[in-house]
This record gives sequence, structure tokens and C-alpha cells, in this order.
Amino acid sequence: MTNQSPVKLKTHFKKDALRCVELLRKSIAAASISDDAKKVINEFLKVSYGEIEDKLKIIIMSTYFTFLGKMDLENKEAPKNAELQEKLLKDLDMVKKALAPGKA
Repeated sequence: MTNQSPVKLKTHFKKDALRCVELLRKSIAAASISDDAKKVINEFLKVSYGEIEDKLKIIIMSTYFTFLGKMDLENKEAPKNAELQEKLLKDLDMVKKALAPGKA
């Protein structure tokens, strides 16, 4: 049996991913997203970082698209938003934990 060292995520990926996670968290909480936030996230999604990093990127992408597609951005007080916000924020918490120093 061999000891396997934990997989290290690329530093630039962690920085970019954490920036997108924070932008998404703020956007989800506010039920709105700025054009600048969209631009940053869209640019992040275009970059290929590596196999391990891209698995986390898929979760971020899924959260982003779910937010854009299902959140009622016209009516921030829509009943469906609260439940969706809770789920999406939990997904982002999971990603943030995976990106935390010493975790990956």
C-alpha cells in the first residue's frame, strides 16, 4: 500500500475560482448580477486549468447557470428565490471549502 499525497490545486485556479465564488455568492444573495461579474465569471469558465480543477469549475458553472436560468431576477422577492438561494449558497460553500488553504 502506498501513501498518496493530497492533490494540490493550481494557485492561479484557486485565486480565480475563489473570486468567482465570491461574485456568485453576492449575486445570489442580492438576486441580481452586474455585467462586470458576468464578464469575470464567463472569462473564468473559458479557461482550461487541468482535470482536477475543471471538476470544481463544473460545479461553479452549474451554480452560475442555475442562478441565471432559475432565479427570478426581475422580482427579487419571488417565493422561489429563497429556496434556490439556500441551495446555491450551499453548493458554493462546498466549493469554497474545497478551495480553502490546506484542503486542496
